[in-house]
Amino acid sequence: MYSVEFIRNNIDSLSHLAPTWHPLGYVECQIAKDADLEVRIHLWLPLDRRTKTPSWPIHRHRFELQSTLICGEIFNLTYQELPGSTFRKYYVAPSSNDGVSSLSKSEDFCNLDIRDIRRMTTGDIYSVSGKDIHQAFVNEECETITLARTHNTEVAASIVFGDSDFDPTPYNRNLYNRLDFWQRVARAIGK
Repeated sequence: MYSVEFIRNNIDSLSHLAPTWHPLGYVECQIAKDADLEVRIHLWLPLDRRTKTPSWPIHRHRFELQSTLICGEIFNLTYQELPGSTFRKYYVAPSSNDGVSSLSKSEDFCNLDIRDIRRMTTGDIYSVSGKDIHQAFVNEECETITLARTHNTEVAASIVFGDSDFDPTPYNRNLYNRLDFWQRVARAIGK
């Protein structure tokens, strides 16, 4: 039901929705949510990434994810967890009502080896299991927009893998310019 065609047919009624910055440096806007499904549009802006400090992009979701590339290019890197001490696990606290995301340091450590790297471009669909450790990489100069559908929430706890013994500060999910966001989406879908 929620597809690029859905966005194209409903963009006028969706364009009042407010996008916010995500700790991984992209802008996201939730367009639908029910008990088992959440649908968001993700926008990676060229030369403008506002990541959490420190920037630790490797993570595991608490849900199943399926993304359709509306435009641009993305690399999905998956990792295998191994015994070791290179990475500390940080557990993700769900965003609070005031739009703040935070991590809590654990005493769990591991090593990670890259298992697979997949390059996706406009029209491609990729999935990430709630058990997969992954990183989405978008070239800094590239504008990429995806339609992300998540389901089976809380398959496992969301975890960020940090490579230092650092106490991260909370991340404020500040609003992004709504008009600019929806203009970029409209351009990408040919509207």
